[in-house]
Amino acid sequence: MESMWIVRLAVNAVALYAAIYLVPGLQGSVINSQDWVTYLALGLIFGLVNVFIRPILKLVTCPFYILTLGLFSLIVNTILFWLTFWIGAQFGVTAQITAFMDAFLGALVVSIVSMLLYAIIPDRPVSSAKRPFQAAQVDKERAPSGALSLKQNKDLAHFPESRNSSMALSSSSTSLKPSSPMCPMRKVLPLSGP
Repeated sequence: MESMWIVRLAVNAVALYAAIYLVPGLQGSVINSQDWVTYLALGLIFGLVNVFIRPILKLVTCPFYILTLGLFSLIVNTILFWLTFWIGAQFGVTAQITAFMDAFLGALVVSIVSMLLYAIIPDRPVSSAKRPFQAAQVDKERAPSGALSLKQNKDLAHFPESRNSSMALSSSSTSLKPSSPMCPMRKVLPLSGP
C-alpha cells in the first residue's frame, strides 16, 4: 500500500516526459527539462489533479459521457492535462499550454504510455474501487471444535451469502435464539453455556 503512490508518481512522471518529448508543441514547455525532479513535480501535480479534480469533472460531465458513449473522456483528459500545466506554470515548473491540440495530443500520449506501463508492471497496485467483488475466503484451518476463528467470523459477517448454511429461515419463525437449531450463527460461533 505504501508503494502505491510511488509507483503512480513514477508512471505519471514517465508518461508526462513521453508526452513532452513526443508532442512538438510541448517540447519547450518544461522550464528545466534536463532535471528529473521537474518531471516528478509535474507528475505529483498531475496525480493530485486526477485525485481531486477528475471525480468532480466526471460527475459534472456525466451527461456528455452518456451522449458520446464515453468519448468525452478524451476531452476531460485534455482539460486535466491543461490544468496540470497551468498549475505547473503557477509554481514555475512549466509554461502554459496555449493550443488545444497540443493538450489533446499530450493527454492522449499520457493515457497510452500510462496504460502500457501499468500493463508491464507485474504487481501493479489496484485501487479498491477497481477490484471486482470478492467473497470472503475462509481458511481451511479451523478451530478444534469446527468453529471459525474470530477473524473469519468478522469476514463472514460482511458476506452472509458465503456462509455454509443449508438451512433456510422461514418467515413464520419469529424468534431465533442462539441455542435454536435454525439459528445461522450456531454454525459460525461455538455456543458456551446453557
